[in-house]
Amino acid sequence: MCKFIIYGLVLLFISFTVKESTSSAENIPEHGKVMLVSLKMENNKHNIKKITIQPGQHPLTRRFVNEDQDNNPQLMVIDQQNNILYKTSFNYPKVQTVPPLPPGTPGDKTPSVIPIEDPEVTLIVPYFTRADLVLIVNPGESAPSAIGFVQDAEFMTNQEDYPPFEQKPSEPGKFHILIMASDYNANEMNKFRTQANKIKKIVLNTAPFKKYAENIKVHIYENQKDLGCFTGCYNIDRLTCCNQSKVISAAAKSGFNVDEIIIIHNTDTYSGGGYRENPGTYKDNSNSSYCVVYDGYYSSVMALHEFGHSFGNLCDEYSYGSEGYTYYNCVNCRKGCNNYPQSGKCQKGCDAKPRYYRPDNSVMYSLSYSFYNKASINAPYPPDGLKKRIQYFISK
Repeated sequence: MCKFIIYGLVLLFISFTVKESTSSAENIPEHGKVMLVSLKMENNKHNIKKITIQPGQHPLTRRFVNEDQDNNPQLMVIDQQNNILYKTSFNYPKVQTVPPLPPGTPGDKTPSVIPIEDPEVTLIVPYFTRADLVLIVNPGESAPSAIGFVQDAEFMTNQEDYPPFEQKPSEPGKFHILIMASDYNANEMNKFRTQANKIKKIVLNTAPFKKYAENIKVHIYENQKDLGCFTGCYNIDRLTCCNQSKVISAAAKSGFNVDEIIIIHNTDTYSGGGYRENPGTYKDNSNSSYCVVYDGYYSSVMALHEFGHSFGNLCDEYSYGSEGYTYYNCVNCRKGCNNYPQSGKCQKGCDAKPRYYRPDNSVMYSLSYSFYNKASINAPYPPDGLKKRIQYFISK
């Protein structure tokens, strides 16, 4: 009961006193440690499920409040004097994506996306020894909507689970992709590396990534920790789900800079999945989501497709004609084709909007294609084409 009273008083006090720290020297995080803040939206309210302090890498040059996203909530880390040590905008994934059927397979009634009713997100936050509270503040509100006590954080100190790593320096002007193993043991890492290098090759040789290959770093991480991945998620054989907190924790402690994550799960069952985010989330915490693929014949092209969802926020361009779920804005499934840049076709039917239009065929239409169409690449309009998204990272 006492803690609930303190909680209420703290909320009231902070709403009037939280302020920016005036000393940059005070805002230096501890080297080699991060906080993982696990959040869940329940009944339209933020809930801080867990705060974990662990070894990890945080590319501070990437994280700042995205001024374009006034409608996104903010996470703040404050000290006992209510100085803001760190803040960032964030958001939750809207839907989980289901891989398309293998080429040549008749369409079924399986939805291409699964709406997430109680979305979760885990954010990588720099760790400050002076940190006292973690606050979640909704746009337009002064009082926090959720609060977490850093003193209650779980410390990951087991060196067997979290061995020391060499922290890589942050690199402005680079876009970092982490390809991470799931459920491979030490004797199977050659198999993982082979598939990971195929994915690396197809990404770096596909427009628009090919043009910016010198600014893109693809890291292959031989993770052996459980990521909670499994096939048959939501009773859909070809949908793979993973534990988001475990994924982000493993990525943070990899020692690599991470902007986007691709997981290869050690199964030969045709399956995979990804997320579609709120527009603009890539500018806030792009490394809070991931896509996953199986280890098999279609893995590399499926990775290209699912990466189109998780990084590009692209829609599926195919339509089984009976989805009926909510349409979320994307650059390649539109009410009309007037603003499609350099598109040669305007074809009816895509994703959740069978009456909307898609541009030229691409990997988002079928795994028979191993490229993105020009509309997906060059779209200058929200939620931004792939080219504009990459340029956001490499220009920083």
